Amino acid sequence: MQAVRCFARNAEFVECLQKAGLEQILLGGITDYMLHTGEKCASFSEECTRCYYAGALYNVCMHWFCGGMAQDERTVTQAVLSAMKA
Repeated sequence: MQAVRCFARNAEFVECLQKAGLEQILLGGITDYMLHTGEKCASFSEECTRCYYAGALYNVCMHWFCGGMAQDERTVTQAVLSAMKA
């Protein structure tokens, strides 16, 4: 998953944001990306779905980061995809 790979590549930036108490900026960026990349949302319901997944992705990545990123990107991606199916 491209988002997990991007998060891993920018771990130092995430650490700087976290130390400054600004990690919520990441949530805004992920949400903006989900809402405005690809096909335009057809409805408010679709916008809400994209916001839901943006929040989930942010929280999973931050959980991974706070745990020292011990798992590889593939494991994190599989966990996200598995959760999406649940």
